[in-house]
Amino acid sequence: MGRCTWGGGPGLVLGGGLSLVLGWGGCGASAFECEQSSQCLGDGAEGVCQQSGYCSFPDEGCPSGQRYGDHAGNGLAGECVPVSEGSSGGTTEVAGSTGGVTTHDPIDGTTLAIEGSSSETVGPADSSTGVPSCGAATEACCDGVGCDEGTCIDGVCQPCTAWVEAEEEFSCAAHSDGQLSCWGSDDDGQVGDGPPNVFGGVPTPVAVLNGITEFDLGAFHACAIASTPWCWGRNDYGQLGLGMTSGSESVPVALDPPEPFDIVAAGGFHVCARGTSGQVYCWGRNNDGQVQGFGIVITSPEPVPNVPTAVAVDTGGFHSCAIDGGGEVTCWGRSGDGQLGHPGSWPGLVQGLPEVEQLALGDYHSCALDLEGQPWCWGRNGEGQLAAPGFVDESIAPLLVQGVPPLVDLDSGDDHVCGVTDSGEVWCWGSNQDGQLGGGPGNDQRVPILVPFPPAVHVTGGRSHTCVTATDGRVWCVGRNDRGQLGDGTNLEADDPVEVTGLCPG
Repeated sequence: MGRCTWGGGPGLVLGGGLSLVLGWGGCGASAFECEQSSQCLGDGAEGVCQQSGYCSFPDEGCPSGQRYGDHAGNGLAGECVPVSEGSSGGTTEVAGSTGGVTTHDPIDGTTLAIEGSSSETVGPADSSTGVPSCGAATEACCDGVGCDEGTCIDGVCQPCTAWVEAEEEFSCAAHSDGQLSCWGSDDDGQVGDGPPNVFGGVPTPVAVLNGITEFDLGAFHACAIASTPWCWGRNDYGQLGLGMTSGSESVPVALDPPEPFDIVAAGGFHVCARGTSGQVYCWGRNNDGQVQGFGIVITSPEPVPNVPTAVAVDTGGFHSCAIDGGGEVTCWGRSGDGQLGHPGSWPGLVQGLPEVEQLALGDYHSCALDLEGQPWCWGRNGEGQLAAPGFVDESIAPLLVQGVPPLVDLDSGDDHVCGVTDSGEVWCWGSNQDGQLGGGPGNDQRVPILVPFPPAVHVTGGRSHTCVTATDGRVWCVGRNDRGQLGDGTNLEADDPVEVTGLCPG
């Protein structure tokens, strides 16, 4: 089939110095059918040959990040490519001067993967050449002798997911190619794939948004960054940042931020984000001053005064915290259980805490990971979430968690806390009412216990379930499952970790 170029479209800056040109014109008015993505070109920018046989081009106004060109047939011209459609190879491609898309760690912004980068060396090596070999897109990584744990993305082997987040009764995972998939409770459209499913939730992952570099989940809403911020789910307190309150939005809706955001953290009914300048912005429910001030619902991102330039930000059920460049922590919002680490509800420094690099906020407690990998926690301890010795109900002073090895990752559920060691062990403490610590429902754990997950690189907690990203990129979850939050295709509680279905091949 003849080669055709498509140019003349508007420019789009994706970040990291990559600029694209969206192509809508040229080549005559008739429909053009493609067979491969190399036939979809526009002023040096590559388009994608979709499964429909028509070219699409990058467009940040579409949840999938791709819009059909003017020469697509069957009424598709100018329409957004559905998130679930992807490219003709089974994955959605995003063109750029490096040929890849960078995904970042949700905690510290470090690069997790650069899809399509020529410098990738991961994956199985051919026994004769030592060169990584890979099968068809999304297939398991094999070299003809054996298979590696991972999936083929743009010709290289990578973990099939980068990280997973759990919250309340739903979960989402970021694929290594930047696609976001979600599952679980969907009463308010928080799964994000369309009209809510209120009967048993969504028990298996569904595609939501492409090209993400960051995401987080609130109680009944979610937000992600894919060139621009997107939010979806419940909006009764303006937590979607759309400048108004409303019932809910069941698909991602783009925000208009005051500056580019690179971190987003969704709380119970509010959201905070970090601008690239280091300024912290928050919006949503503000009854306890978790956004700023008191009592006034804020429906669009507003800068939080008296918070230092931040390198990280996190949100709890009703409070917020940020880490500054010196590793000190400032918190604001509800303070009734000591979760701010200082008296009052205004932004203030947590007292008695060493220099830290990661935050993990729960509903009524806060934790942080210091530079030595030691976890510190403060706030409510009713379910053992501080792992404090004796019968401590709460503590405004940070307490060092004893009996756990040095950690490289830390996260809080509503009332429990989990961490991952460098060797991949998962240690947890706190509420175990629904078996979120493994072994079925039981007593709260007031000292850290080892949970029998596969070796992990990341852990996350919801209200009554816990999930990990394993070293091979597969996602495993344990605990309550009445809303499908474990993603195994059932609504059956799991006493032992079960694998989320459909995220990885095989």
